[in-house]
Amino acid sequence: MSEREDLPDRYGTRHRAALGLSEQTDAICLVVSEERGEVSSVVGGRITNWESPQRLTRTLREWLAVSEVPRPTAMGFFREAVLRNWGPKLGALAIVGVAWMSLAGHQEIKTVVTAPVRYVNVNPGLFLSDGTTRAVSLALSGTRRDIGVLETRKIRVRVTLARLAAGTHRVQLSARNIDLPFGVRVDRVTPRDLTVILAAAEKGRRTIFH
Repeated sequence: MSEREDLPDRYGTRHRAALGLSEQTDAICLVVSEERGEVSSVVGGRITNWESPQRLTRTLREWLAVSEVPRPTAMGFFREAVLRNWGPKLGALAIVGVAWMSLAGHQEIKTVVTAPVRYVNVNPGLFLSDGTTRAVSLALSGTRRDIGVLETRKIRVRVTLARLAAGTHRVQLSARNIDLPFGVRVDRVTPRDLTVILAAAEKGRRTIFH
């Protein structure tokens, strides 16, 4: 209810209620006076009497066209969220993309590969017999970038047998036996203990080193 004291006496409770509502909100209020047969609009604290229904209808359409908030659609939301101010948004997206790629490249990941074992410095007259461990499984870790460019053929596992005689031996692998690209680490080797079986070459048999 409006408390204005400058209203003419012909405006009653309905007009004061509509006036108070328009003073507090952006509502469009219509007041119908049955006694005088008048229709008044109250907008923003201002009362207007309308003698022509056509003019009132036309004015209401103009007001509603300006103040009406359309229901958002999927396409409208897309245009508002993506296409509006697309320049700054594209720049922000590029910055976020570069930052994400940088972080992703340094993220630690793990992988498992199988690498062949190469035995070197086998004593003359000996050869590797069946049952010798020929490959090992390596659990590796490193950055996503380093693991992503890792080539299995560049992983070398070398074991020297210079001091071993004929017979069955257990040889334990260490980090010194494994040659890896920079930035890649070995977390686990399976099996860590290799089975090496050396047999004496028969006379006239050519010794083959593996």
